[in-house]
Amino acid sequence: MNWKQHIAFALFFYVVSLATLYALGGLPAYGTIALGALITVFYALLPDIDADKSKIHRLLVPAALVLAIALAAMYAALGEPVYLVLFIALVCGAVASKFLRHRGFTHRLRFGLLFAFPLFFINPLYFAFALFAFTSHLVGDMQLQF
Repeated sequence: MNWKQHIAFALFFYVVSLATLYALGGLPAYGTIALGALITVFYALLPDIDADKSKIHRLLVPAALVLAIALAAMYAALGEPVYLVLFIALVCGAVASKFLRHRGFTHRLRFGLLFAFPLFFINPLYFAFALFAFTSHLVGDMQLQF
């Protein structure tokens, strides 16, 4: 599947999940629905972060490096260790993405769980939307592995 098909496939399941929520007692707030759609699109593309030519890789890696520069400047100005830790994590993630094998670790359900789990603490629905979208990518690629 290409990136457009992954998004369409994930959004189909997103609409099905919203219809299910409605049938069970009502829809979430409009803001939750809108952010849920964005989360769905992001997580539908996330497994392809390991492919240099993928949309998500070409958007996220440069954005991570720009954010890393900002974090380094904040660490230099404020001296807060959290900025240094985040800087190191972003740089390591950007560099590591260059060495990942396509359809390797990032095409595993545990990778999706790891990256979706923090959303649970913001809103459990966001976690569910992210996990459904991530799983839809794996199903679309016929690569559903834990």
